[in-house]
Amino acid sequence: MVEIEAETIGVSELVGDRNGPIVNTSTSIELQFEEEPISYQVNIWDSTDNLKGSFKDVVLDGQSGKTIYEVVATWERGTGYYVFPLTIN
Repeated sequence: MVEIEAETIGVSELVGDRNGPIVNTSTSIELQFEEEPISYQVNIWDSTDNLKGSFKDVVLDGQSGKTIYEVVATWERGTGYYVFPLTIN
């Protein structure tokens, strides 16, 4: 029998008090990877670590203020998680 225990912190703790770049809903954001992943999704979180939605791209419409984005990308060798804040006007 094998037991694995892991602990993580919420995305809001990872971002901390950083506000990120100021953008508006017409800003175009393109994700660039050194090696193209097999798949990826973009999660939008609020400041209390509640998932607001999952998308194929960075969605700015319907968001305002400090918004936390998490990109979950999968390659043959594993999965990577990237978190960044944007301040949306």
